[in-house]
Amino acid sequence: MIAGTILILDEPADEPLETWFRGGSRMPALEVNDTQETFGDRAIQSGEAAATIVKERDIPTVGSYANRDGKTLMTERQEIKEKMLIDWVADATGTGLILASSVEGIDFGDFPLDLFYNVTGREPKPRYVDVEGLHIAWDEADTLDNTWLNAAEGGDGTRIDYHEDASGEVRANIGLGFTRAWSGSIMRGVVYESGYIALYSCSIAADAVQFIAEEILPHCYLEDVEETRDLEDSVQTCERCGRESDTIEDGHCVVCRDKQEEDTEEAGQNTTLDDLDSVSMAGGDGDAK
Repeated sequence: MIAGTILILDEPADEPLETWFRGGSRMPALEVNDTQETFGDRAIQSGEAAATIVKERDIPTVGSYANRDGKTLMTERQEIKEKMLIDWVADATGTGLILASSVEGIDFGDFPLDLFYNVTGREPKPRYVDVEGLHIAWDEADTLDNTWLNAAEGGDGTRIDYHEDASGEVRANIGLGFTRAWSGSIMRGVVYESGYIALYSCSIAADAVQFIAEEILPHCYLEDVEETRDLEDSVQTCERCGRESDTIEDGHCVVCRDKQEEDTEEAGQNTTLDDLDSVSMAGGDGDAK
């Protein structure tokens, strides 16, 4: 089995990955165990990566109430160091694909994203999978031999069906367990919206990379959470017309600000938008009571 979270380098690496140890003998470390020349002389590689991760955890302790008899359970936040070891396969110089068996996080600086960045100078970014689009495409191409898991979220909540119940009319949109013919072999696996994929019937790194590149990556997308949040924060609503805009100043959009300037010039006085609204509601004679 080959499994992991899909990461793509923001640009393909110039050279294949090489074994690297911090300081020549310490962790974090990346080890290349195998390199296959294939796909037009591209290097398909596999290996391991390791690092010491610092986590914060609540540690239970027994304590006493202040100024009272008796004991109680208490928690203390402490930093815990853990050593992590993961497997990976990569097509660093071609598609930029890295499949990491485990990830500590999906942000820049999280292990093993930080390690691959350090050794390639390229930033690995997680990919998410449009599971519903994948399910539809395989159905329409008649390449999906069997659906053994169907995880879908809808109006009735989240539902996971297995085996016979998984082949219904509802399209999977969270997770899809599949069996299908591919390149003269049978691929059995599962893929999730989060970008995690497990190929149970595959043990050759080159086959896993090629299958993911041909069948999964066309249905992947990059979700930039920070960029989306910044965009949402930049959009505001004009207090006068209700228009959404990212150019709101003093509570008003550029159209209403221009209108204010025009009306102010015509009136020959420093009229505010609120004054103009009052005039408008009073029929334009400025004598609203």
